[in-house]
Amino acid sequence: MEFVLDVLLDAVKDTLVLIPFLFVTYVVISLLELFAGDKAASAIQRAGHAGPAIGAVLGVIPQCGFSAVGAMLYADRFVTLGTLVAVILSTSDEMLPLLVAEHVDPAVLGRILLSKAAIGLVAGFAVDGVLHLLGRGELAEPESFEAEDSEGDDFDPSQYTCDCGCGEPLTRGQAVVWVLINSAYRTAQVVAFIFVVTLVLGGLIEWVGEDAISAFLSSNAVLAVFCSAFVGMVPNCAASVIVTQLYLDGALGLAPMMAGTLVAGGAGYLVLFRTNENARQNAAILGLLYAIGVVSGLVILGLGL
Repeated sequence: MEFVLDVLLDAVKDTLVLIPFLFVTYVVISLLELFAGDKAASAIQRAGHAGPAIGAVLGVIPQCGFSAVGAMLYADRFVTLGTLVAVILSTSDEMLPLLVAEHVDPAVLGRILLSKAAIGLVAGFAVDGVLHLLGRGELAEPESFEAEDSEGDDFDPSQYTCDCGCGEPLTRGQAVVWVLINSAYRTAQVVAFIFVVTLVLGGLIEWVGEDAISAFLSSNAVLAVFCSAFVGMVPNCAASVIVTQLYLDGALGLAPMMAGTLVAGGAGYLVLFRTNENARQNAAILGLLYAIGVVSGLVILGLGL
């Protein structure tokens, strides 16, 4: 009983200290979504065959659902497969808020984000290059993005329609309320995941022993890369939470963490299967992304980073 109580209290303590940092981070992310999210998606759509470069760069911007937008645009062939690959690989999902909340060295955080963007860019153009050689990958005629600002660079928040399900333009006051509610909801959702993951990991560490777990993962670094990438494929933000938390706890090294978070497309995978009717093609895309994540992890491991 004492064992269970100790693990429970440790999980509660470790989770509570993250709440203010997560909430502030999600407020910033929500503001980015409100003022720049649809413009970023519109820029990717208009990029055409240069999409992988735009997608890799804009994918670094912390915003939830970017992979879902990429999947929808790809299903209608407004972007290339390489662009979709670049967006998913560069998007951090829940990784960035967790790293920020745990006060990870900004230099380390910057290298992780830049590495994800670089891998996304290279992989995206490589995919499009291969498809071009095979005579595939035609794009549909570009259309104006629904939420694009028709007045140019001047942006009026009162004319913005957010992804709140109401379908109506927001006033400034409604926008503030949406940001706060959205941030609180996503903070609560991630905190719940973190608590469960921390509770399970804490119990496992106490039961098996931290030294034994560290020794196993250290001696099976290649296996850790494969397993981490597999977890990252789970179509839920819990995937990136689990992988990132293991990295922060020291149970995973940089290589398996990168492998897992590179392929952590979250809801984007669900949207892909719902909007793109070719199930075999969707399965091939998932296999491709998994392979890229594993190879990237193995390369990082081989370089000793």
